[in-house]
Formats: sequence, C-alpha cells, structure tokens
Amino acid sequence: MRCVGNFETEPYEVGWASEARWFVHAFEFPENTAMELIPQISFDGLFWCDYIDGNSKNVTIKIETAGLYSLPLALFGQWLRLRAVMAKSAESNERTPGISIQLVLKG
Repeated sequence: MRCVGNFETEPYEVGWASEARWFVHAFEFPENTAMELIPQISFDGLFWCDYIDGNSKNVTIKIETAGLYSLPLALFGQWLRLRAVMAKSAESNERTPGISIQLVLKG
C-alpha cells in the first residue's frame, strides 16, 4: 500500500482472541518522512478510541526508516484497527512510503 496521507485500517472483530500483534513492514520509506501508527479499540466497530496499555500509557509505532516493526497488544476488547498519522513532510514528498500491515491473533 502506498501512503499519501492519514488513514485507518479496516476494523477487525477480535473478541475471541487473547493476544494480538501488529506487524508493519515499511518496504520503502523516503528520507524526511515519518509515520505514527496508533492502535485503536472499539466496543462495536463504529466508535473508536486510542488503545492504552495496562500502565495507562499510549502505545504507538513510530516509523522513520524502512524495516519491520511489531506491536503486541493485550486486553483490547472486541474490535481493533490502526490509525496512521503522516508527518507533513511525508504528504509533500514526491515519493510516498510503501507499507504492508498484518494482524496476527492468538486465542
């Protein structure tokens, strides 16, 4: 997927799972580009809030270079998605970042 601006992934119904892990492969990431991926949770798949871990801290993936990134989650409820926030430099850059996002669930 090529990233031009902010976006959200499709929502996933994950109430049956006890563990989740996002894998993000940034296979092309131009210089002076940054992206923050924020996991979000929902009770119904319609209304969303940012995920906060058991220590009351926001959890994110910050991407500034190509590579493989991972984010484990627990105690997330019924629905999950990722929200991506692109830095302004990414939106104005001629080359757009290329990423692949996978969600792995374990019951």
